[in-house]
Amino acid sequence: MNAQAGGLAMLASVLLAGPAFAQADSIFREISIAPHGTIALGEPFQQAGEIGRRLQSNVYLLPPGFGGTKGIVVVLGPEGRVIALLFEYTGTETYDEMVSGYRTMLGSSEERITTSSPSGTGAPSGVCTSWNDGRTLFEVFWSVDDGGLLLSMMNDLGGNAEPDACLISTYYELGKVLAAQNARSGM
Repeated sequence: MNAQAGGLAMLASVLLAGPAFAQADSIFREISIAPHGTIALGEPFQQAGEIGRRLQSNVYLLPPGFGGTKGIVVVLGPEGRVIALLFEYTGTETYDEMVSGYRTMLGSSEERITTSSPSGTGAPSGVCTSWNDGRTLFEVFWSVDDGGLLLSMMNDLGGNAEPDACLISTYYELGKVLAAQNARSGM
């Protein structure tokens, strides 16, 4: 499968049933984890005990392979509802190919360049492209600090429709944990 087809296959696996997205009027809010059902932003993570491996009290790692990813991290809020889904991708697609595919489906986006702080904390150096429909923030992030780690994230905004930074940086350390887990398992 070529890189662009792989990205579009991933996108198709996470889209909600319904009309195609010509603009970011409505960003997808759930993913299929067949044969285990779906995981949806704002909903309880019912499959936690079945397929999720707990990394922290509110963070679960799914096994590799769902939706063509190397791995998925599920982040829960205080009430056990899904607030974010973080995806690590295989090396078969590039940042530019992914962003192009999502722009075709979701419309225009915002792009930010991030730089590492001198202390090495905070957002890493990279490029973050985002779509925001007021309920959901979807971001694709490519880090130049960690050998080209390619991540995306669906985030339930919970009323914060205008985040002031690339929110994926909040979960970036989890992305590095995910990459390390996958490296140990040979993914």
